[in-house]
Amino acid sequence: MHIEFLKHSPIKGACILFIESASNMGPFLRSLDKDGYITKSIKHSPAFEGKEGQTIHILSPQCCSAERLFIISLGNKEEIDKLSMQRIGAKITDLLNQNKISTADIIAEDLGDIISLDKAEAIANLLFGARIKNYAFNNHFEKKKDQHALYLKSLSITCADSDAIINAGKELTAAAEGIILTRNLVSEPANILHPEEFMQRCKALTELGVKLTVLDKAKMASLGMNALLGVAQGSAMQPYTVIMEWKPNNLRTDKTLALVGKGVCFDSGGINIKPTAGMGDMKYDKAGAATVVGAMHTIATRKANAHVIGIIGLVENMPSGTAQRPSDIITTMSGQTVEVGNTDAEGRLVLADIMHYVQKNYKITHMIDIATLTGAVVVALGETYAGAFSNTKNLAEQLCTIGEETGDLLWHMPLHKNYDKQIDSIVADISNDGGGRGAGSCTAAHFLQRFVLDGCIWAHLDIAGMAWNKNGTALSPAGATGFGVKVFDRFVKKHIEQ
Repeated sequence: MHIEFLKHSPIKGACILFIESASNMGPFLRSLDKDGYITKSIKHSPAFEGKEGQTIHILSPQCCSAERLFIISLGNKEEIDKLSMQRIGAKITDLLNQNKISTADIIAEDLGDIISLDKAEAIANLLFGARIKNYAFNNHFEKKKDQHALYLKSLSITCADSDAIINAGKELTAAAEGIILTRNLVSEPANILHPEEFMQRCKALTELGVKLTVLDKAKMASLGMNALLGVAQGSAMQPYTVIMEWKPNNLRTDKTLALVGKGVCFDSGGINIKPTAGMGDMKYDKAGAATVVGAMHTIATRKANAHVIGIIGLVENMPSGTAQRPSDIITTMSGQTVEVGNTDAEGRLVLADIMHYVQKNYKITHMIDIATLTGAVVVALGETYAGAFSNTKNLAEQLCTIGEETGDLLWHMPLHKNYDKQIDSIVADISNDGGGRGAGSCTAAHFLQRFVLDGCIWAHLDIAGMAWNKNGTALSPAGATGFGVKVFDRFVKKHIEQ
């Protein structure tokens, strides 16, 4: 979507104007309402109460030369913040697409008079919301391509100081690009985005200055990455580990963050095969890896002054004559042995080896893994929060605070010695199955913690309920959400760069 800035309002075509509530217009809107036409329109719209996102749509308005006006309420002044402005931007996108409008003018003159939020910050967040909501994964339509196209192509912003808005929005624009990239990766089906194709798409990051290292099957075998390879052995698709390193020349911090992502491009469950219903959704079991790639794109695009390593394990989990069996015992790269209690608990096996690899090969101070890991976290938290586990209370609190700030909500979940006991095996060091005694997301987190080396500050984000939303959200159309990109980027800015 193209964005341009204008010094003066054209008041033509489709125009977007704002009020703080049903009774509080800014000076510019009042100047259009000299004959009371807008006031009458509001008065005769009984459903309009001035709540956030409510809209008055006026066709061929008598008060100006515009073809149509959309007057959008921002809600109560005390509740207007960056996130609410993002939702307003998304609302604008929805309105324009629903009305088949390709371009519109956003008249921003009144914002400084009706909100307490900095005007440039407000508009930057509005545009961020508009960008990430004006999205459709429509790559694979042929005969119905026009029916699924987005109408909105451009927005113009009328404002006095476009430089301030551009500066305020630089990091948000980078985040929007990362979110869109993540959604695209998550949405592709496994016949198109299999492990090798996913690996190939990661190479685009090198254009931003990211160093890329790829481990193929032979290299992983030589390193003893048998947990990851065990998951992949039932598939005809070759597995890969991709390491992405961002390290600017002027680095001013001694911290190094590893972002670790589960990339199961399709998860059938393996020999413990999943039920037919909903199995097609398992193309999004690569969402953790996609989020890491999107975050690395964002971090590199905005030239973050931070050393960040992204690492993803790319596999398919399929049933076949060569597939891993329940009761198999494997030796991980760390040397610990694992009894495979359930082949559908495969993501933790992939993560175990790549977590160990990144800690052994880089001087990691902080490590955060992200995965659509368990259905149990969806039972616990639904589609409102992702689960956050950590070996350090401070890190968990930092991530949850950032979740509140960005709207990608995280809930601090418990680690406890009783959960850890549930993953002890009677024939190996660890079982990948929690024993069927509940707390499935917690036992999965404890499995991963067994692969965290002493001194590493670690967190695990289980995003199984957040990576995909069939009904859409305020900022995301139905489908892949891009959850987690904003969290990672903000964490880097607040706690790694500083």
